[in-house]
Amino acid sequence: MGDSPVFHIRKYCREHTCSVTERYGRSRNAKPPILAQLYKDHVGGVGGYVVPNLVGDGLNLRYGVQLGYWKAHHTLIKAREYVRGTPESGYAELPAYLYRLRSSNPGTLTRLVVDAEDRFKYVFIAIAGCIKGFRYMRKVVVVDGTFLKGEFKGTLLIATTQDGNFNIFPLAYAVVDTENDVSWEWFFTQLSSVIPDDEELALISDRHKSIAAAYRVVDFEEIFQQIQEANPQLHAYLVRADVTKWSRAHFPGDRYNFTTSNIAELLNKVLNHVRAYPIVELLEAVRNMLTRWFATRRKQAAAMPTLLTKGVENLLQARIEHSRRLKVQEIDEDRFEVSGGTSTHVVNLRYKRCSCRRFDLERMPCVHAIAAAYTANISVINQHHPYFRRDSLCSGYAEAIMPIDTSCIVPTDITPSRCKPPFVRNPPGRPKMSRMKSFVEVALETKRPRKQHASQCQHVGHNRTTCPANT
Repeated sequence: MGDSPVFHIRKYCREHTCSVTERYGRSRNAKPPILAQLYKDHVGGVGGYVVPNLVGDGLNLRYGVQLGYWKAHHTLIKAREYVRGTPESGYAELPAYLYRLRSSNPGTLTRLVVDAEDRFKYVFIAIAGCIKGFRYMRKVVVVDGTFLKGEFKGTLLIATTQDGNFNIFPLAYAVVDTENDVSWEWFFTQLSSVIPDDEELALISDRHKSIAAAYRVVDFEEIFQQIQEANPQLHAYLVRADVTKWSRAHFPGDRYNFTTSNIAELLNKVLNHVRAYPIVELLEAVRNMLTRWFATRRKQAAAMPTLLTKGVENLLQARIEHSRRLKVQEIDEDRFEVSGGTSTHVVNLRYKRCSCRRFDLERMPCVHAIAAAYTANISVINQHHPYFRRDSLCSGYAEAIMPIDTSCIVPTDITPSRCKPPFVRNPPGRPKMSRMKSFVEVALETKRPRKQHASQCQHVGHNRTTCPANT
């Protein structure tokens, strides 16, 4: 260099061998927003199955760019925001989304509630197809809630029932900022606007089995007496709660075969992968699911060759086979004594009553009624509840659920400022992505299976009878 004897030798390398992370400190690098745009447009998807390592591998194969885990993680977050929008933008788009949903599906009921500062509190949606289809469904409504995983948390509330083919039929859904008595009361108030009040209507809101598992009054009284002897305070509380509201034996309405809120919990599981979406994307995912279900079940119902639905036909055939093994004795022209094993029941075909309490409550012939009807040469197979008919199933899904029309012009008074994100104080630590399990579930998961061993050789895998030492 110059007049000195010192010199430098430099070699040009066309291909870089060091990673982006190693070069980050000494040169400018592509930031996650640029990498996310490249990934979204030319590499892959952003679904729940995508993890940061897949993003890094995809960009490396396409562009030869090597990313560290955390840069790939931020790139994936940014790519999802480009596709789904940010959590904040979801609330800003909510008023316009509800307007377009009502325009595409006339008769749809939506409610949006914000606080004094225009921050989100509640949103309720009952699509017109679900409202019109409920008249052909069972008059049992199951409600349940599940927490959301997004940045602003919240709870998804769902009201469902079953159709005549034992499929889940969603009625309405809502998102509330916090699950408490006030939000549940608001949800039921909105639900009463789409579900007419009826003496036969039953609501199920808990997932625990109660004494309602006892069909007959005599069985109920026996179990209830045991509760009184074991815990008088609990017995007194259950009496004050009115046994007609929680026991199957005394319930005046029709609960069919519902004893838990399992169908609502199953629907929550179906929507598990979208619970982290921004609110508009979450609501649109539910709408898309309903559109898909209605189209599929409409075709299935039209293709059924039977008078009843396929599920009811299978159930009746199983009861017919069982009824052939029962003994029937005529009492008079309407009543019959049906016995099998150690049980005996009385069936009244005129009033559709059976002492097992299943003939009237389920509105479908029980095995005792079927056996009595065949003895009397009376057909009760087609004297069933109208909800179990194939034509009712077709009518329940007759209304199409349309997607929103993005070209629909939204009125100027519906502005994004009408709905702002709720105020949420996130607790320290990594956010939980699954619900807290009860002690019973934890015990069942950690319970070790009992090892079988022989008393002679003390080896596991067999018992004393099958021990090889005996041979």
